[in-house]
Amino acid sequence: MRALLKRLQARVGKYRFAKNVGILAGGTVAGQIIILAASPLITRLYSPEEFGMLAVFSAILGLLSVIASLRYEVAIPIAADETQARNLVWLSLFIAFIISLVLMLSLPVWNHSLAAMLKTPELSAYLWLLPIAVFAIASYQIFNYWATRLQAFGIIARTKFSQALMSVLSQLGLGVGKWGALGLIAGQVLGQTAGVISLSSSFIRQQRRHAITYQEIKRVALRFKRFPLYSSLSAFMNNAGLLLPALCLAAIYGPQVAGWYALSERIVKTPLNLMGQAVAQVFFSEAAKYAREDQNLFRSMVYQTARRLGLLGLLIILPLAVIAPWLISQVFGESWRVSGLYIRMMSAMFLGQLIINPISQTLNIVEAQLTLAILDTARVGLVVLVFWFGYTLKWTAISTILFYSLGMSVFYVFYWLATDFHVKRFRVASHG
Repeated sequence: MRALLKRLQARVGKYRFAKNVGILAGGTVAGQIIILAASPLITRLYSPEEFGMLAVFSAILGLLSVIASLRYEVAIPIAADETQARNLVWLSLFIAFIISLVLMLSLPVWNHSLAAMLKTPELSAYLWLLPIAVFAIASYQIFNYWATRLQAFGIIARTKFSQALMSVLSQLGLGVGKWGALGLIAGQVLGQTAGVISLSSSFIRQQRRHAITYQEIKRVALRFKRFPLYSSLSAFMNNAGLLLPALCLAAIYGPQVAGWYALSERIVKTPLNLMGQAVAQVFFSEAAKYAREDQNLFRSMVYQTARRLGLLGLLIILPLAVIAPWLISQVFGESWRVSGLYIRMMSAMFLGQLIINPISQTLNIVEAQLTLAILDTARVGLVVLVFWFGYTLKWTAISTILFYSLGMSVFYVFYWLATDFHVKRFRVASHG
């Protein structure tokens, strides 16, 4: 009878997992259809150089926003009870506010030198948006994790759609108004922060019935100290590994090359990442539950998710790699053909990202934050090494991007081996 109950639980869990992924993926896909449909218009309103400035701004924003709450927000879904989770929300919001305030006050000291170093001096005029965007995006992520804890995936899916719609409408409207790079940047920020109010509403309603105390917030800060100590470094290094290429391409080859690279990410990497995030959000919620209750189901979920993502990636990425240069030139104009070549060069890396990124939270679930930090630090080192060779040996941009893709593909193999090791070790430790 116990075995039968376990099998029924597994079937129900798989159905719920698939249903929740479908809900999130639906909002994501609808949003990406809007972005892809509008991209041919947007590429005719903005130049590759302006896309390059957007890529540089987005990279800086991504590096800062991922650690704006010192990763305490990641602990919200796995907190032991609602009181812990609510205090983690307040702790995360307070830290994000302080970091954003420090950025705003220090902005005049570093904005011009940073923009000049990245060969985008015009960008210094737009960096005042950075502290505002950091706090807004951090707030979205905090309430996103709160909604994940509540398994409010329908609300999250609607915010994914509203983010895409807001971004596209803003960029189109500002592009028609000849706002240039500022139009792209402002539209991106508005899009990324859309949905904060709808995500936060359930938290605000519940919070009215509960008092906030310094002692409780201090207690959760100490209980989950591994997240700022290890996960913050890991998350920063993880994002650095993903975002440094845009900064390096701008610094070495100029904003035009960074703009071609940005379009290739917009067309391929962004949709794949958002699909992966939809899987990751549900995976994190379900896997954290199974890790506490049934380690067999937890391990099975990790492996089945990886296999299905690999099959999905092969079906999407391989055909696209073949036709990308022709397709990009036909849809976006001949001046953007190079973006299609970049897509072809990076196809193996895109596949690795789609498989690994959604299940990367596995190492957080089993509290292997140190391994996560080591892996992500190694990725940053590999990225820096590839672009250093590209700069010193005077490689073309195409050659540098090809070697970058090959290096990242090998890295994802090692990432999977480390995940597999910790999943097996966690299971053994749980039983004995």
